[in-house]
Amino acid sequence: MQGFASRRSRQPAPSSSSSLAFLARFFSLFPALRRPSVRHSLILLGALLLLARHLSHRTSPHARKLQAQLSPHLPASATAAATATGGTAATFSAAGGSNSANPADSAGSALENSAAGGGRESGAAERRGSAESDGAGRSEAAGGGEEAQGAGMVRLWNGVMMPRVGFGTAGLGDETAQAVEWALEAGYRLFDSAQAREWYREDAVGAAIARHNVSRNDLFLVSKLHPRHHGYAITRERFADSLRDLRVRHLDLFLLHYPFCFPAICGGNMPQGGAGGGGVGGGGAGGWLDSWRALEDLYQRGAVRAIGVSNFGREELLELIAQAEVKPHVLQRNSDPLRADTDLQTLCAQHGIAYMAYSSLGSQHLLFSDSSRNPVLAHPTITAIAARRACSSAQVVLKWGLLKGQVVIPRSRNRVHIRENFEAWRCGLGEGDVAEIDKLDGTMDGAG
Repeated sequence: MQGFASRRSRQPAPSSSSSLAFLARFFSLFPALRRPSVRHSLILLGALLLLARHLSHRTSPHARKLQAQLSPHLPASATAAATATGGTAATFSAAGGSNSANPADSAGSALENSAAGGGRESGAAERRGSAESDGAGRSEAAGGGEEAQGAGMVRLWNGVMMPRVGFGTAGLGDETAQAVEWALEAGYRLFDSAQAREWYREDAVGAAIARHNVSRNDLFLVSKLHPRHHGYAITRERFADSLRDLRVRHLDLFLLHYPFCFPAICGGNMPQGGAGGGGVGGGGAGGWLDSWRALEDLYQRGAVRAIGVSNFGREELLELIAQAEVKPHVLQRNSDPLRADTDLQTLCAQHGIAYMAYSSLGSQHLLFSDSSRNPVLAHPTITAIAARRACSSAQVVLKWGLLKGQVVIPRSRNRVHIRENFEAWRCGLGEGDVAEIDKLDGTMDGAG
């Protein structure tokens, strides 16, 4: 279309003065046409033809001059027709890309421009966050013009694009399906689930998605192997369980949930490799390395678009990198302002592995505390920044995570909070705000 538009623009525009002179000469040659009723009809017809001809050359100054000369003499219906014609011409120009903003460019700057309250300081913080994200897979904006992708996308090292904001489904129980439907309505397209029925209802996630009119190509579905199923053959079998529960033919990301199992969830059904899976990371039969070989096979035959691990420590991740035929695309771990997990984020950046943070809003702290007060969301530093930036505490924490280059997967069973969390990228944080939050790492006091 752009080439077509440029070829049209090279055609010479007709002269308005020569066209009007031609009409005057035409009437002088045929006296019968000088009668008022006939003359007026012909003048109006000729004017409309000239106007239509010149509007096809809207970039010409001659056309603009002729339009100005004829407009006072045209009836309202002719003026409306000219306006409609002009609108069509403008549409052609936009299709050619010459006069309209590129939607992809607008989406690409969304993260940098979202900090409207942060001014110049906020913009610098955005750029720093993007640079950090580049180390763990280049951060890019999503296409499609959907607000759903306002936070942008992360390009994994194999080129697969993954949304930077997803919806976590752990611990929602019987409310899983309703929460997922609300998340779909809000615009979430990445959904994190797992095979561990102790915490997840993967079947409910699949049922909710099936009821929603959304293309499979727009979704990014994540599942995780239950740690009791370490081993090559059983991993491949259990992968099929996730496909069935989610009602899909392939997954976008499949993770090993833990490098080991523990009695709280495995009981007497410990994997063959034992609690540690054999050695540091499962080199023995039935360990996580056998499961990783199964993930590599699933990836290579196209059953899953990316593979990774969850809750792996530094030693286990380094062992995996050293022995893997396919390097992990994603590491999923707990990270929040009080326990930022900076060391593992740095390691991921060094190896081109995307870092996905779960429990960003502090829920992990509540699991090991008798208090019902969330030490992250209630922290005075977080609440002060939230008040200053007119955001919720959750939005402040999630935006901080995005600026650190993380993919975040907040969960909620509250419809309002689900949407607020999704729109966290709009919260404007400045460099000073980010620095204040960074200082909270390793602390647990001050939550009140």
